[in-house]
Amino acid sequence: MLRKVKSDAQLSVAAKHGYKTSTHESAVTFLQQLNEPFFAFQFNKFRTIRNDVNYLGQVVEIEIVQEIQKKVISAVEILKKKYLADRQN
Repeated sequence: MLRKVKSDAQLSVAAKHGYKTSTHESAVTFLQQLNEPFFAFQFNKFRTIRNDVNYLGQVVEIEIVQEIQKKVISAVEILKKKYLADRQN
């Protein structure tokens, strides 16, 4: 579910600006172009953790996963308010 929330918000913001983010790398670049270096850094950091888990079998403590989840939800809400405020309810 968390991945879908992030993806839906990412696609909405990108589409509003005439972009389509088809890869994680393009999403990072798009956030940088929006002048959101903090969120670009966070997104890239979480992407690399996800890749390490999925492709390298790295183990991540549940507390770290829960903290990342909170940060992702918070980032999505901040970016939605900033870039999609006119499309909220």
